[in-house]
Amino acid sequence: GKGLGLRFLRHVERTRLLAFLLPLDQPDLQESYDRLRREIHAYSAPLAEKPHVVVFTKRDLLPEGAAIPPLDAPEAAMRFEISSAAGSGLDDLKEKLWEFIGAVRASEPLADDDLEEDGGDVLFDGDGEDLAEAEDDDLLEP
Repeated sequence: GKGLGLRFLRHVERTRLLAFLLPLDQPDLQESYDRLRREIHAYSAPLAEKPHVVVFTKRDLLPEGAAIPPLDAPEAAMRFEISSAAGSGLDDLKEKLWEFIGAVRASEPLADDDLEEDGGDVLFDGDGEDLAEAEDDDLLEP
């Protein structure tokens, strides 16, 4: 309910990929996802058209083998399940995001200003808090 904030939205306009983080302890995952998508679209149609992925967080809160609750997100390029506490799914997430961003970059025409500055890629937090920015280098293993 806090919203993403105009300053933050201006910052993410230069990203290539959006990742919507949806904590599995949210009472209504669909509403959280839809709210984020509506806010992005209300701010900027071009930003809303950028590719995005859904990352279900706090996977460790569900019993092992339990299915993720359904989510209607047909525009999402990929879906991931991670648990920061258990450390599960993080390597796959980093690898797939790195590959996806590389593919998006390869499909873009090279502009003069791309030679000077390269924007990071931003992660949205589904509960409206603790928004994290990840530079491309952060997606690589140390």
